[in-house]
Amino acid sequence: MHLTLKFIGDPGIDALEEPGSDALEELINSLAAVYFDPFDLRLNQPGAFPDEVQPRVIWMGVDHSPALLALQHKVEQAVSLALNPGKLEAGVRDPGVRDPGVRNEDHEEYHPHITLARSGRSTVDRAQEFLSSIRERPVTLEDTWRVDSFALYESRRERTGAIYRIIQVFPAI
Repeated sequence: MHLTLKFIGDPGIDALEEPGSDALEELINSLAAVYFDPFDLRLNQPGAFPDEVQPRVIWMGVDHSPALLALQHKVEQAVSLALNPGKLEAGVRDPGVRDPGVRNEDHEEYHPHITLARSGRSTVDRAQEFLSSIRERPVTLEDTWRVDSFALYESRRERTGAIYRIIQVFPAI
C-alpha cells in the first residue's frame, strides 16, 4: 500500500526514460532536497473513484493533515523543477507535468488516499460489497501511522495488475 504524493504519468516517465537522459538522476536529486519533519497520519472513511455506483478504485481517506499537504506541495515543486529545468523561470511548463496541487487525471485537487483495490467492469458487484464491508469496520487508533520517509516508485501496469518497484527512499530530517 502507498499514499501517492505526486503521480508523474506517462509523459513524465517518457522524459525519464530517454536514452542518455539525466532526468532520473535530476529527479532523485531534486526529491532528496525535500526536507520535512516526521508526522502522524490517521485513516478516516473509505470511498471509490469515480464513484460508489461504478467503483474502479476503492480507497481509504486520511484525516486532514497540514504536514502531509506541505510535503505533497514540496514534492510537486521538486518534480516540476527536475522535469522542467529552465522552463519554470520562463513560465513554460511541460504538458505532461501537472501544476502543483493537481493530483491526477480524475481529480483537479490533491485528495490523499490509500488505494486498497482496483476493479474491472465485470467485478462491480464484488467491488461494491468490498466497499460496504470496509464501511462496517470501525476506525481505531491502530489506523494511525508515522510518516518518516517517502519513496519514488516505478509503477508498471501488467495484465495481472500493477507492479511497483521502489527506485529511491527519502527519509525525513
